[in-house]
Amino acid sequence: MDTVSETVSKVDEGLQEMGIDGVKDSLKDLLNFKQYMENQVPAVMGFCIKVVLSVIVFFVGRKIIQWILNVMRRSLERANVDAGVIQFASSAGKAVLYVLLIINIAVSLGVKGIFCSGIAWYGRCDGWSGTSGRSCKSGRRSSFVAF
Repeated sequence: MDTVSETVSKVDEGLQEMGIDGVKDSLKDLLNFKQYMENQVPAVMGFCIKVVLSVIVFFVGRKIIQWILNVMRRSLERANVDAGVIQFASSAGKAVLYVLLIINIAVSLGVKGIFCSGIAWYGRCDGWSGTSGRSCKSGRRSSFVAF
């Protein structure tokens, strides 16, 4: 911080000699902003790494979802299930699996919040009531998020 003050003082003295006054505060703010940005580089890099990993997880997860859906579709075809049921089950499974993948990625990126429903999920809802009308505070934390 001493070097910033020394630099600002030298520049201010030079500008005062030229007849320009009052730039000391502006220069100090500018140099402090530069130092602030330099201090933020590790946090920005950490977030960029999280984003890159999330993109990789999305593409890997997408391939896994396609594999699961193909296995499910083949097993339903072997069981001689109606084509409409196979198509519906595939679409519903795809929707559920993609929602879970996106929720997982959002949580890994640091999105805060809790997804709570009185039917399927357990967790602490901070006063929200489930579908049964009762508060669903069970004392456990859920990793699901509300969008």
